[in-house]
Amino acid sequence: MLKEMKIENFALIDNLHLEFKKGFTVISGETGSGKSILIDAICFILGFKFNKNIVRNGADKTLVEAIFDINHEKINEIFEENGITFDDYLFIRREGYLNGKSIVRINGKVVTNNILKLVAKYLMDIHTQHQNYELLNNSKHINYLDKYIGSGISFENYLEVYKEWNNVKSKIEEIKNSTLNESYIDYVKFQINELDKASLISGEDEELENRIKLLNNSEKISKTINSVMENLKYSEQYSINSNLMSAIKSLRTIDYILDDVKTIVEKLEGIYYELESVFDDIKIIGDEVHFDINEFDAINSRIYLINSLKKKFNKNTVLDLIEYNNELHDYLDEALNQESILERYEAKEKELFKKLTIEADKISEIRKKYGEQIEKEIISELNYMGMENIVFKINIAKDSNFNSLGNDNVNFFISTNKGEPLKNLSKIVSGGELSRIMLALKIVFLGNEPIAGIIFDEIDTGVSGKIAQKVGEKMYYLSSRCQVFCITHLPQIASLSDNHYLVTKKIENEKTFTEIRMINSDEKINEIAKMIGGENITESAFLNAKELIGNKKIIE
Repeated sequence: MLKEMKIENFALIDNLHLEFKKGFTVISGETGSGKSILIDAICFILGFKFNKNIVRNGADKTLVEAIFDINHEKINEIFEENGITFDDYLFIRREGYLNGKSIVRINGKVVTNNILKLVAKYLMDIHTQHQNYELLNNSKHINYLDKYIGSGISFENYLEVYKEWNNVKSKIEEIKNSTLNESYIDYVKFQINELDKASLISGEDEELENRIKLLNNSEKISKTINSVMENLKYSEQYSINSNLMSAIKSLRTIDYILDDVKTIVEKLEGIYYELESVFDDIKIIGDEVHFDINEFDAINSRIYLINSLKKKFNKNTVLDLIEYNNELHDYLDEALNQESILERYEAKEKELFKKLTIEADKISEIRKKYGEQIEKEIISELNYMGMENIVFKINIAKDSNFNSLGNDNVNFFISTNKGEPLKNLSKIVSGGELSRIMLALKIVFLGNEPIAGIIFDEIDTGVSGKIAQKVGEKMYYLSSRCQVFCITHLPQIASLSDNHYLVTKKIENEKTFTEIRMINSDEKINEIAKMIGGENITESAFLNAKELIGNKKIIE
């Protein structure tokens, strides 16, 4: 949940600190008081696009800070991937400057706005008029359906075939659009001949460089090896091993007298045989190092040839040259055997198309199964909100084209009145119907997804009376699953709030300020009475407001 917010120099807000609680939170105020500014501030802290015009007049920057109490597996993964420390609470700070730049910190670490957006997906869901248009956009319906299905649908097998199928199709197009250039073919053949003739072996350039380095230093190596062997083994007077053996023999004459001496003898014998092993290793190195002028010349010639080829073909290693030669062979093979290769690719494409269709059909069946479930849930939600004759249908039709999601066209259709035909969701023109449909869709598609909170802005457009009461009840029930914020002007909705914030506007020293504060129970009655009867509160409006608030106990 969102626990706290600090807002500075944001639009008409000068300096504001707010604390929030669980449950259903209502934000109300006169038209033009700045109710949407709080939503804008929340959008800003969640990574929405920064507009420098929101910086308060006279200030050089705006600052918004927010503290969330949430433990989400996905957020933890994002933190781990980006080196963000996770504390008991999630702390976000974002500053926006007049030059259009903004700086984001999560738990004290500076991060990009893209990382903030990744985290924000699991914090707050904001329902605005813009989102209404998104839900009315037919191309987005498939995304909502798949999000609802979640782990119940897998694209792994489909995408594997889809990728291979696309690659084969691209190869077919490439072959069909290619034209043979005889002079270029001859040039390719010349390159292949030159590289084939070189008989390159992967890694040989490094091996040759190491060998030539050894030969260049063979005299120095031989002298050093001989000197070391002389001192360690061959010198009659100074040989370490001969002196060590003499010591061992001397100690053996008394080891039967002293047990400690016997132990020392065993240790010295171990050292002696270890040194013998070292002598053998040194001798092998010495035997391998001998300067051969013929080998030296041959290696230099080979290195010169390889370096010439690297320079000519602009490659860094022998492996690069080998891979380039393979590419040339493949190109020449395709160029000289286009017809047979094209036939092979076309046969492959048909085979993959069949597999792709099978995998896409599996996805379609899953969508249809869950689609029927969603239809029932949405109809149930809308029935509760007074749309008793509603028919909602998720139409899943096959498309001739495939994409990364399959080949389904998903569209939401609805009939709001008995006897009327189903029509596309985008054709709904009644504001009251649209508000309830959007709320039902939001409730259903939110599903069991763990999220800190949801914000409804203008969800009550076009509704009143009993229907407004039902809409409010739906948001109230939803607040048992997550924190819910709602900007409203309807008393039926405001009366159901657990927490009520009042937005007011004042003018001081020729400057305008927006203030937001949580009101107490008495103030809440007065605010709802104003919603009912206007600024001048009558006794009837006051009693009506108390009655509305009292009715909340019935639905709890």
